Amino acid sequence: MGHKFIRIVKPKKDNYLLYAGAGIFSCTSLLYLLLDFYNPTLFKNPDRFGDLDSVVLIFLGAVIIAPVTEELTFRGYFLKNKIFTYFFFGGSTIFILLTGTYYALSILLILGILEFVFKVHRRTKIIYFLNTLLFAIMHYKLSHFTNIYSVIPVFFQFSIGLILLWITINYSLIRSMLVHFCVNFLAMGSLILALQFPDTRLHTVQDDKIFITFSKTPVLGNENFYFTDSEVQANNSTIRNFVQLLNVKEKNFVVNDSLRYYRYNFKIKSLNNEKLESSAVQKILIDAKLIEPSKDVSEKNNF
Repeated sequence: MGHKFIRIVKPKKDNYLLYAGAGIFSCTSLLYLLLDFYNPTLFKNPDRFGDLDSVVLIFLGAVIIAPVTEELTFRGYFLKNKIFTYFFFGGSTIFILLTGTYYALSILLILGILEFVFKVHRRTKIIYFLNTLLFAIMHYKLSHFTNIYSVIPVFFQFSIGLILLWITINYSLIRSMLVHFCVNFLAMGSLILALQFPDTRLHTVQDDKIFITFSKTPVLGNENFYFTDSEVQANNSTIRNFVQLLNVKEKNFVVNDSLRYYRYNFKIKSLNNEKLESSAVQKILIDAKLIEPSKDVSEKNNF
């Protein structure tokens, strides 16, 4: 009689974390796609990376440093070693101070009261969800929430946090770090890949005073400038850096979110070799759809 080999699979704990995380992620993705399809102007990307000035450093920070430090801080809290308790409260405080998300201190305070005053066991639903909520909102300042739709990215972070927590509980902190690494690598890698291989067609816009030519260029390169009173050239420059070089006041313009991270080769020149005036420069940049007038300027002009 042959031997029967029976593989015993250890039951997983707190599976509702996985189901809730996957469900929230799926629903949020669908909602985001539908809203973005019908009204793309609803969403403004939080200015978390500036203009992605240092691509390599930001990539390393998001892909290497963030998965390690965030997993140690937020998911490590649910390991048995007591040192992670202090690591969580200390690390979370540092994260909040560094990111300027001071409103998140309220969630951290509630968790502290539950932990040290009421002695609530950390492996309970209320601790799970408060910890994950703290992880999610810590990525966004209050100024990022400009309308009801701008809170949608928080749900992405929240859903991923729940899944990472389930992985930590059922497998290990190392595996949650690896999954976190993969998620961030796919997100940042896709962005940098798109920026490195852009559409490089040359665009020209001209009015009665000046003309501008510009084309996108790979993001990995050296930025350099050439300028006189009547002409300015910039290579591998962001729109914001180029506009500031032309003495257009930053309060007068905003850069479209879909263009912010790209690098460009620019050339702008006065048709009569006269000195470039900031008002004329601002106008042609708006005509070229490289910048938009700020809300305050638009309201002033309409008035």
